[in-house]
Amino acid sequence: MNILVAAAIIAGSVVVACGLMFAIHRLGTKDVFLADTTRGAGVYSVAGVGFAVLLAFVVLIAYQTYNDAKAGSQAEADAVVELFRSAEFFPPQQRRQMQGDLACYARAVVELEWPAMGGGRERPQPVVEHWSLEQQNDNERLRVRTPREQAAFAN
Repeated sequence: MNILVAAAIIAGSVVVACGLMFAIHRLGTKDVFLADTTRGAGVYSVAGVGFAVLLAFVVLIAYQTYNDAKAGSQAEADAVVELFRSAEFFPPQQRRQMQGDLACYARAVVELEWPAMGGGRERPQPVVEHWSLEQQNDNERLRVRTPREQAAFAN
């Protein structure tokens, strides 16, 4: 949900609630509304505690979601860097191909997929999918010949 839509819903709810309170106070008599405020204190305390607990859960869930997204993006970035560094162990032509595809993949993720995810679209971007498939194809075409290359490609 867009933050502006959420703010508009909240503002509209507040306006409606205030309007209803005004109308009830205008139409009702003074004797009807909590002449003794101590009778309503318990209800207000329970409602306040309930609201505080609910707010705490919302903040906790938002924080956990943020941390999960941060950890996921960090793991993906670490994997790309590790693949980029592992490409150093291969011959120049294969190394350039792998590193070039990894650089294009990383740029596509940062410049296209993250903004799309920030806008609420969860489907992968076609450009990101393309570079991901290119990287998979590079790995399948990779000729591992030496023990050094085997060690680099083992992880």
